[in-house]
Amino acid sequence: MTVGAIVALVVLQSAYRTAEARGAGLVAGAALRTPVWINGPTFYLGSGTHMQGFQVTIECTGLVLLLPVLALHAVITMRGGPSVVRAVTAPVAAWLVISIANVARIAWIGIATQSWGFRDGYEPAHGAVGAIIGISGFACGTTVLLLIDLAGRTDRGAR
Repeated sequence: MTVGAIVALVVLQSAYRTAEARGAGLVAGAALRTPVWINGPTFYLGSGTHMQGFQVTIECTGLVLLLPVLALHAVITMRGGPSVVRAVTAPVAAWLVISIANVARIAWIGIATQSWGFRDGYEPAHGAVGAIIGISGFACGTTVLLLIDLAGRTDRGAR
């Protein structure tokens, strides 16, 4: 089941990136109180001469962070891990955490760039701050997955 989800996400990555762009655009537009246009995996903020576009590329999508978490879940599940309820709940919860963090990261990049320009906004928002948000989302998503997948388990080999 998890392997099928991984394959489906890879096949549907363009639609996934479009959904991320839509979410980030709506968040950034609301925060800035500016018009938002969405075209595929790209969202545009502002109007007139101060419009900027932000494309969610394959390198920027939350799928890059989600796929290893799903692979970890597949290994845990194949080793006789969680119950069926936990086996379904764990990856969904991890996906939500990682996706929300990534949409927030992308929205923050748009907000910072629109507010402070490329050098003072985009570069730090995409670099250091964006990395902190993305890594935090990945770590929290992985932790949620492990807590749900491994809840109630005992180490069968311990004495």
